[in-house]
Formats: sequence, structure tokens, C-alpha cells
Amino acid sequence: MKDNSAAITLYDVVKVNLFIANIDNFEEINEIYVEYFSDHNPARTTVKVANFQKTLA
Repeated sequence: MKDNSAAITLYDVVKVNLFIANIDNFEEINEIYVEYFSDHNPARTTVKVANFQKTLA
């Protein structure tokens, strides 16, 4: 089986899910997002999460 993983780029991304704990950071996050997806616009969902906490197992 041929390994094609090296050929994958950001142009292969079809959907991005963003979970933001602090909606005040949205503008900054969006600026960073545009740096990576300026020519290619995959579908995007942005969700503000109220209580985003790390859970240790």
C-alpha cells in the first residue's frame, strides 16, 4: 500500500471546528485562521463554550 500522507496539504481540509472559551479572542483567532486558509475556505463552525475545562483521567 502506497503512503500518500506526505501529499496532504491544508487544501485537503474540508471542515474546521473551532471551540472558543473566550469569545473576546474571536478576532485574533480569525486573523490566525486567515493566515492558514487565505486562498482556500473550508466549511467552518465556531462555538463559544461556556465552561471549557481540562478533565484529567
